[in-house]
Amino acid sequence: LFFSIMNSPYAQAADTAPPQLLDWTLQDTNVDISKGDGKATVKFILSDESGIELPNLLLKSLDTTQVLDSTVTEIIRSGKLISYEATVIVKFGQAPKNWQWVLYPLRDSLGNASTSFGPDSKWPSTVVVTDGVFMAKIQSDIAQC
Repeated sequence: LFFSIMNSPYAQAADTAPPQLLDWTLQDTNVDISKGDGKATVKFILSDESGIELPNLLLKSLDTTQVLDSTVTEIIRSGKLISYEATVIVKFGQAPKNWQWVLYPLRDSLGNASTSFGPDSKWPSTVVVTDGVFMAKIQSDIAQC
């Protein structure tokens, strides 16, 4: 029986690849925390032959050591495709300027994992956090030019 399955033209190959990122869309590219907390959201689609472990994302400041964990929810599943949404609350008073989404190495239910953090450079991942003081400084700097 084993021999006949292995020689069958319909035998399926084992899943040895990690999940793949197929789509990545920033819902918020600017987060204003001038008057209170703000929210940053990204939607993305992953694909895998054997099932995907819930992905982890964080939003990190590129100018400080501040890091925020996201809440990831599955939006829809269709065959081997799964659509997710990740949301972070940026608290009033946190660092302004550029923050970046970081997608942990992806892992499937068989243990296949990617070797790097994502998303890669073809996907936009920067969110600009602004507050009143930061905006006043930018306007002042522009006026001096």
